[in-house]
Amino acid sequence: MNSILFFILLILIHVGFSSCVSKQSLCDETREALNEKIEGVVIEAYLNEFNHAKTILYCSGYDTLSSLFFVNERSHVFSQLQAGDSILKIKGTLDFYWIRDGNKSYERLDYGCNDNVKKREE
Repeated sequence: MNSILFFILLILIHVGFSSCVSKQSLCDETREALNEKIEGVVIEAYLNEFNHAKTILYCSGYDTLSSLFFVNERSHVFSQLQAGDSILKIKGTLDFYWIRDGNKSYERLDYGCNDNVKKREE
């Protein structure tokens, strides 16, 4: 009986510790996203076959850039992006905009931690 209680206690401690680590990791990723600016035109949005990372190639000015910005993002913006979409993510917010065929779309990015995140800016 004592060994079963001990085993259950170990599981509860492990789950509680894992949740704290996960929360911290998610908040770190949210802070990184807040500090990033993305502006350009999507060349390609694809799932990397090697590591299954959500990757976008986009043109910004004369530069072609690659971003793993959407790897752990939860709002499903990545699945909606297509080549030719104009994209904008302003530094300091999680507001993400894209324009396709003259239609503007918006989604608030979600990495699982909204600590100290500002509300949507118009």
